Amino acid sequence: MFGYIYSGFVMHPYYPSRLSLAGRRRHECLRAVALALALLVACALAGCAHLASDKPASAHQSTQTSEHSATSQAASSLRNLRLEPAQGDLVTHAEIEHGKASYYGPRFAGRLTASGQRFNPKLLTAAHRSLPFGTRVRVTNLNNGKQAVVRINDRGPFVAARIIDLSRHAARLLGMLKSGVAPVRLTVLN
Repeated sequence: MFGYIYSGFVMHPYYPSRLSLAGRRRHECLRAVALALALLVACALAGCAHLASDKPASAHQSTQTSEHSATSQAASSLRNLRLEPAQGDLVTHAEIEHGKASYYGPRFAGRLTASGQRFNPKLLTAAHRSLPFGTRVRVTNLNNGKQAVVRINDRGPFVAARIIDLSRHAARLLGMLKSGVAPVRLTVLN
């Protein structure tokens, strides 16, 4: 199979086997981009194809009416939810997650965290994927019941099964220095 290369005003045939390695990679990349663009256009056209349906107009109206009533019922049930505590309830924290915790190794000391602060393993800090920076979280080790309150100042962990990365000091308070990983419960305090 051969193609054409543009050189000035003339199109020259070329054979991919005669291209350099970089040229072949560039050629394959361009082919992949062209294929992806063609698939994108095909998907866009296929998405528009469902507008013309074989159902009669009355069937469309009944489907839309039932969908609208189901949506309005869901919305009304959401409005009836009690979002604020009753007078007798005292809500000071909310439990958010259960999972595994790990701690930062010594090589991260002094590096910038995602919040812009320098990481200090002697402070009670942690990394979480989604909690806002500055959030205080109580971390409870489910193996031994020990607890530590940490402040979120970084993003992570970047290991799929873990939910929080702790500083070394927090890991020591939780009694997980030897194991390195422990099952924990996270409770947001503010």
